[in-house]
Amino acid sequence: MSCRRPAAHAKQRQTKPKKPTALASAQYAGGAPLPGYGADPAAAGAPSAAAGVYPSVYAALVGEGLTDFQALADRGRLSPLLKNASIPATVFVPSNQAVAQALSDMQMDAQAIASNGSVITDIVFYHIVPGRVFSDGELQRMGASGGQDDLLPTMRGKDLDASTDPSTGAVVVVGGTEARLVPGRTNNRAGNSTVHVVDYLLLPEDTRDEA
Repeated sequence: MSCRRPAAHAKQRQTKPKKPTALASAQYAGGAPLPGYGADPAAAGAPSAAAGVYPSVYAALVGEGLTDFQALADRGRLSPLLKNASIPATVFVPSNQAVAQALSDMQMDAQAIASNGSVITDIVFYHIVPGRVFSDGELQRMGASGGQDDLLPTMRGKDLDASTDPSTGAVVVVGGTEARLVPGRTNNRAGNSTVHVVDYLLLPEDTRDEA
């Protein structure tokens, strides 16, 4: 079964959930909750500036309520990387609702993912384009131009492809799955990086087979 999400699954801007969803609720075998979930936002590095401006990518996850991706980073011991404010990167982060929808569509088990460190690393790294900071406007121009200029090399070692939906002008990031940038939740400054919230989980096909 293909894991590429059809365009019909595109969703509108998501509201921030008040409760943890599947990945954020997943637990260690010993029964302890995922580290970092439910922590005091101030202790986790919540923003001290205006909304949409954060000291690091990790702080943006906290401030934007992206607890599922935050839980993945914590569980995979990748939070120090995301707390490093000096690293320039473009980071695509799925909303909690987007993660839940993707796992349901692809019939994947959140508990199994949370217990597999290599899968967690693959997923998180596939959402990070290191060394370059792209605004939503730049991504839209790249997607409209086509060709090799629209490729986004990720930390996972596989490229994402920026494209533009011709009917709506929305930026679509294509990998093993497709995700659209969520209007009003893009261009979040996070240290030297930029965080764009997207409406679906980006997942390489080989990682899905491993999960």
